[in-house]
Amino acid sequence: MCYSDIAYLYTGRGLAEGVIPYQPVKSLPAEKRPLTSDQEHQFSIEYPVLTGAWMGMTGLITHGIGKSPDMSEVSHDAVGSDKRVQYDGTLFWAVNAVGFFVVLLIALSFLVYAQRRRPWDAALVAASPALALTGMINWDLLVVGCVAGFVWAWSTRRPVWAGIFIGLGTATKLFPLFFLGPLLVLCLRQRKFDIWLATAAAALGSWLVVNLPVFYWSPDEYLWFWRFNAQRGPDLGSLWLVASDYGHPVSAETLNKASLVIFALACVAIGLLGLFARRRPRLVQLLFLVVASFLLVNKVYSPQYVLWLLPLAALARPGGVTC
Repeated sequence: MCYSDIAYLYTGRGLAEGVIPYQPVKSLPAEKRPLTSDQEHQFSIEYPVLTGAWMGMTGLITHGIGKSPDMSEVSHDAVGSDKRVQYDGTLFWAVNAVGFFVVLLIALSFLVYAQRRRPWDAALVAASPALALTGMINWDLLVVGCVAGFVWAWSTRRPVWAGIFIGLGTATKLFPLFFLGPLLVLCLRQRKFDIWLATAAAALGSWLVVNLPVFYWSPDEYLWFWRFNAQRGPDLGSLWLVASDYGHPVSAETLNKASLVIFALACVAIGLLGLFARRRPRLVQLLFLVVASFLLVNKVYSPQYVLWLLPLAALARPGGVTC
């Protein structure tokens, strides 16, 4: 309850200095360009495009209503020590909090309308201690809105909208991409492959619409998210870090392969369960298993990742939403 990435990254990623997320390095003012290899990615955003866009939008709002001091002549390392910037960092946190509250209200509305006979499923999300404790650590509440929108769209038989929400979710945090697997399993079981194709096409289309402009504008900064995660070794909260602490370290390359193989095997097992279980599993149950499997073998487990599971856990319980 004492830490948040939000105010920290306001200064750490150059938002306090007016740097736009994914801005090409060559377009930065001369005094802000990196001088050494250690500074090469000091302004790089390690999140997918929609999260970076939200950061930029809330940064602009903060500059509009805050003190917004001129930092053009101040070195990046010294920006955070300015009292006016610290004030704006706190204001940036507050602007994000208001935005998150709006996203949460929309998400809860989606969950209620996904299963109108069981509105208390949405209440389980709203009243969860996990939401109160981790909602303001990072920008993960944004993807909760996309997940809720997907659940609403699929349960109300809107496959194209379901795909759009998958694409937008993947452009916010990567894991909604995995929703296409359980969807495929259940569509094959019910012989509705055409519906899956429509959903997958809408997901790809919405993801491309969001990502391609940023990629063409600033390919190096856009690709930093992928490079950062590929180069990352065992990190905080993960089982891999536990193994490393007990004398079994692994390289980033080995970890990438091992986690991918284990996750793929888990997905195959979940897929077989979905195909051959005597009683057809509900979609949210398979989604919960896939996301939980991903988090178990991931390189890092940040506390706010519990939000990825929260709506799925609330709806996957026995007697929950029928989608």
